[in-house]
Amino acid sequence: MSGTVIKKIFCVYNERLYKLVSSQMRDVRPRQEVSFVPIGENNYRKVESVRPGAFYVRDFKKMLTLGDYGIYVCVEGVPVGYGWAKLKGSKDYFFHVSDCYLCRFYVNPEWRGRNFYPAMICRLIQDFQRKGVDTFYIAVEDTNLPSQKGIEKVGFVYQKTLRFWRLLKTTLNKYQLGR
Repeated sequence: MSGTVIKKIFCVYNERLYKLVSSQMRDVRPRQEVSFVPIGENNYRKVESVRPGAFYVRDFKKMLTLGDYGIYVCVEGVPVGYGWAKLKGSKDYFFHVSDCYLCRFYVNPEWRGRNFYPAMICRLIQDFQRKGVDTFYIAVEDTNLPSQKGIEKVGFVYQKTLRFWRLLKTTLNKYQLGR
């Protein structure tokens, strides 16, 4: 059995978990003019302009049906990245969500290095602060140093590293966030 087949059956993920109380947020601005557009029924398919593939379109549709809230970061009206927020009751690969969990961020490689990632995080936090949410979590793979730097720019504080085991696309040891 090849390593690729085994990886599809059983995977181990090491995730660094961070937490932020909204009063500790540092507002990070993008290095060029952008707009933030909520992802909804009328535009979720635009993910294909950022990441081609039917998987992402299906995934975005599913997240919308769960009540998740996503945004695109756009340059001259064209999406170049996205990020999502999940609240209590939503489903996630690794976590049982009670407070706000920020996840599934991506910026097209051609647009990286311009503070789009931390700016999206700030925008999502601001959107949820207006709804009374005060505590935010975010996790990143332990080897993804650029994302860790982006998270720390915003003011997130490292909590712990968690190891998750997934068998046949099911996480065997989900972690409870927050309360």
